[in-house]
Amino acid sequence: MPPMLQTLLILAIAWVAIVLLVYAIIRFPLSNGPSRNPMDGFLWYVTKLFAGVLHPPKVVGRDRWPDRDALPDGLIVIANHTGAVDPLLLQAITVLHIRWMMSEDMMFERLNPLWKQQRIISVDRVNGDSSALRTGIRHVREGGVLGIFPEGRIVSPPGEIRPFAPGVGMIVARTKAPVVMCWISNTRPSTTIAGSLWRPSRPHIEIFGEIELTDRKKPKVITQELREIMADRTGWPLNDEELPPLEITATA
Repeated sequence: MPPMLQTLLILAIAWVAIVLLVYAIIRFPLSNGPSRNPMDGFLWYVTKLFAGVLHPPKVVGRDRWPDRDALPDGLIVIANHTGAVDPLLLQAITVLHIRWMMSEDMMFERLNPLWKQQRIISVDRVNGDSSALRTGIRHVREGGVLGIFPEGRIVSPPGEIRPFAPGVGMIVARTKAPVVMCWISNTRPSTTIAGSLWRPSRPHIEIFGEIELTDRKKPKVITQELREIMADRTGWPLNDEELPPLEITATA
């Protein structure tokens, strides 16, 4: 073999070896992220870095998340909704991969690859969406973690509990899965996604842990009970007026 070709072959083998070594080193920590999928792990670390720099949260009850290795057969995460940053904050503080239900009018087309990667469940909150409910129920029954903002929209003004969507009780009743409730406060109010994400804040997050429900058969009762628990734990008043549509834009 000519010396030049031999040198090129050695360099090629060395390059492949280096790439494989770097991949192996990176893959291990990424695979320990949510869902043990390297891409989910990469996005999780980015989310943690983003939240830690711009929105370092004060977390109460971090240990109340179920351990991933002892995760029950499906889990439902319920939280109040203060801004576009909320799902990132909650995902940043748990290794559990939360698959969120999200209003389709908030799913800007330019971010479609991200919605697809994160398996976001699109919800038509104007006309009702039984297909989204079925998808959510199936995901929980398959052992997944489902995230829901039951008020359906970003609450404005903040500091009160608006009506919960009836589909929340339906999902809990059909799956009989445990429910973990989270309270988010002290985020920066904004009617733009960019404002919520990029303007620094010091959010407060409290994880209530698994919620005990007295009636798992009647969806309407479950929905009302969850809302009352949220109001009781937060001290925020109930406001029975339905939230009007809130125009949220990507940028100011």
